[in-house]
Amino acid sequence: MNDLQNKISAFAAEVVTAARASGLSWDEAVASLGIAAKAMAVGETEIMGKDDSILHAKKRLEEGFSQNARIVFAQSDVSDLKELSKSQVDAIADNANIKLFLKLN
Repeated sequence: MNDLQNKISAFAAEVVTAARASGLSWDEAVASLGIAAKAMAVGETEIMGKDDSILHAKKRLEEGFSQNARIVFAQSDVSDLKELSKSQVDAIADNANIKLFLKLN
């Protein structure tokens, strides 16, 4: 990956991490991302004009959706997790300092 792809991947991982920690459902978080994208586009109306900025933002969101992405959770020591039940692992994941990596393909 080049520098721009690394920056985009890191930012997307931050957004996913924030969304997971927000208490919103994934559906609500996705709607919030659309609102944020529109707000950013409206803020750039001096460059393109409001309607063009919003259309451009929608285009860029669609381009983002065309990317392959996968989430990888990393924790310093996961060796003991295989002995636990799914609910125990989920409880640890909810309360642990876990780094999320987003890999764009």
